[in-house]
Amino acid sequence: MDEYKAIKIGLVGDANTGKSSLVSLISKEELPKIYTPTIGVDLRVLYVDDKKLKISFWDLSGQTVFKDLVDNFVKSMNVICFCFSCDDMSSYNYIKNLYNEYSENKIIENKLCILLLTKSDKLTDLNYKILGIDFSREQHIPFFITSALQKTGCIDFLNYLIKFYSPVIPQENNQEKIKNFQCILS
Repeated sequence: MDEYKAIKIGLVGDANTGKSSLVSLISKEELPKIYTPTIGVDLRVLYVDDKKLKISFWDLSGQTVFKDLVDNFVKSMNVICFCFSCDDMSSYNYIKNLYNEYSENKIIENKLCILLLTKSDKLTDLNYKILGIDFSREQHIPFFITSALQKTGCIDFLNYLIKFYSPVIPQENNQEKIKNFQCILS
């Protein structure tokens, strides 16, 4: 079997922000019918054969009881996706505080960080979109607006990851690409 470049992606955010649904959609599984909290960690693997990539999606629990466990997993990730839901302002405050904490503790140093607004099918207040745009610009990180239910933004997010980590692109340029990234809106 050919060698694959392994990419570990951790999805972090408050409980009930749609991380599990997003991972289910990307891994081509059926979306959960009812909300079931993730206990600790849930792992899904996606192979992109033509690019020789093995992408592991680590759906990390948003429950505070698992915070120490999640923080330890995050340290080993290549990519950290900060997920907040457009139907819960506290989820935005949660990821903003988490991002600042990880930044202060140098946990996100040399990692690709991505901001994901989830559940855009419930987007009724454009302030969530504006908050995401402003935060992504302040931190110089990519921003995607997604809905697992409507299957929007998820493919753009996945294609960005594939393009970013494609073996054709010299990896030493990744930090420069992170700094120069313009917000991606879908």
